[in-house]
Amino acid sequence: MTYKGERDIINASTMISLYCRKKHKTPKGELCEACQSLLNYVAERRVHCPFGDEKPFCSRCKVHCYKPSIRQNIKDVMRFSGPRLLIYNPAAFFRHVFDRRTSPPLKLKTAKSADTSLVQAMEQANINSMENR
Repeated sequence: MTYKGERDIINASTMISLYCRKKHKTPKGELCEACQSLLNYVAERRVHCPFGDEKPFCSRCKVHCYKPSIRQNIKDVMRFSGPRLLIYNPAAFFRHVFDRRTSPPLKLKTAKSADTSLVQAMEQANINSMENR
């Protein structure tokens, strides 16, 4: 795994650990079963991310590889832990902010090109349906 991939997993681990300690009252350095399975899921998905080092933040990614329920769980974790990292782990907070600032932006087709391709696809479908009559 690359340095960036390892750092992404470390950031997630730090946030999940803080969340678990404060919400589930687990001792420092330990995770409850639910949080441990969330961390394992996050790590597995990051390792197999098709974008590799070019991976943007999940919120900016065009491919959502998390199941919807797990995606909501990690959002809750990040929403809770993100601001608190400044108090409990300032280095992780600034590393996370830096990574977010340097994350590649989401690249979507412009509305004009998306409309054009949609129109072309519809025209092709109409031509095919007319030929079949």
